[in-house]
Amino acid sequence: MTLSLSFQSLFLPLKPRLSQPHSNLITRQAVVSNEILPGKRGRVKYQATYWFAVTQTVMERGLKVGKKVRVIERKGNTLVVQPY
Repeated sequence: MTLSLSFQSLFLPLKPRLSQPHSNLITRQAVVSNEILPGKRGRVKYQATYWFAVTQTVMERGLKVGKKVRVIERKGNTLVVQPY
C-alpha cells in the first residue's frame, strides 16, 4: 500500500493539464514575433520567452510581427491570444 501511494505521488504531477486559466499569468501583454495567420499557429514573445500562439477566434487577417496582443489562456505550450 505504501509503495503504490508513493509511486502514484511521484507521477501525479506529470499529468498534463488541458487548459490553464489566465489567472496564473502575471501580465496579459505579448508581442507577435512570427506572424499568426488565420487558423494557424505563430509565435509571440511573452515575459522574455518565445511561445507558440493561436488566436481565440478565426480572423480574416493574421496578426503581423510587432503587434501587441492580449494573452487569454495557456493550453500546454501554446498561448491563446487576441489583438488589443
